[in-house]
Amino acid sequence: MIPSATPANAPNTDGGIDAPGEEFQDGLSRRDAPAGLPPGDVRRLSALNPWRSTAALLWTFGGIAAVMAAPLVYWHPLTIAAAVVAMAGFQQSLFVLAHDAAHYRLFGPRWLNDLAGQFCGLLAGIPMSAYRVLHRLHHNHLYGKIDPDLPLARGATSELVSYAQAPFVWYFENERVGLRFASILFETGTTLLLFALGARLFNRDVWLVASCLHAFAPRCLVMANFARYFSQLAFFALLCVYLMLRLIEHPRRLSPERLWVTVVAFLAMYLTWEGSAFLALGLSLTAVWRYRRRLRVLVNAHVVAGCVVVVLAI
Repeated sequence: MIPSATPANAPNTDGGIDAPGEEFQDGLSRRDAPAGLPPGDVRRLSALNPWRSTAALLWTFGGIAAVMAAPLVYWHPLTIAAAVVAMAGFQQSLFVLAHDAAHYRLFGPRWLNDLAGQFCGLLAGIPMSAYRVLHRLHHNHLYGKIDPDLPLARGATSELVSYAQAPFVWYFENERVGLRFASILFETGTTLLLFALGARLFNRDVWLVASCLHAFAPRCLVMANFARYFSQLAFFALLCVYLMLRLIEHPRRLSPERLWVTVVAFLAMYLTWEGSAFLALGLSLTAVWRYRRRLRVLVNAHVVAGCVVVVLAI
């Protein structure tokens, strides 16, 4: 537990890292809360509305499905651009719903909040079990030294993130500049990968639209102020997709060198955020579909060894 400066007879509000995260402000009762809104207003504002929560979930998931389907029905750069902009709004909805589920404010039963939060967090890139603990610390220590929502306190939420940031912090001798500079490099790399993928899969117009939307995406700009894994995760995830396409472009054989570079990129992505392991399923199905008429291409020592390494890492 993180040491607390409160007296021994005070309520336990230290909010240590090993706390389960099931409650906010452990040990406090309503008598300990500071004076605020009248009780009637508090009851009215805190009343649950499961119907409204259900409607919000259906609207968000239905909207995501519609936005994904629109470019498939009418493939055009403007349709793609509109879909990306609309998807950003639904992404924000996922974050809001995951946040409310972490507070158990969507539904009465806690397991239902957990279920809804896990689905929203899965699509939004938020591990709910870890997020609830971190968010609990945020409320218990608002703007304090261990508030995990402070920019500099978010430097090591995943295994590989701090290693990419540390050299720049050392070089610039300024934590804020160093942490943000790492995000700049990863975002620049992601833009270049968008160019490579867009030019290879589609055309120059698609690359220009995707790169511009990514360069000026509000979420990318905002999260550059936080030492989180988002920019690094986007880079390695896109790198995995690009390397996978390069790996399977030959119709009759797989390059061992490209295979192991892809495995290394996947491990870097996984160590950036463990939830990205789900991408392995899509990459595997892509390879199987590509060589569905020549499955023997996938049966060799390098492929088996690469799969073993990935499984052991996960």
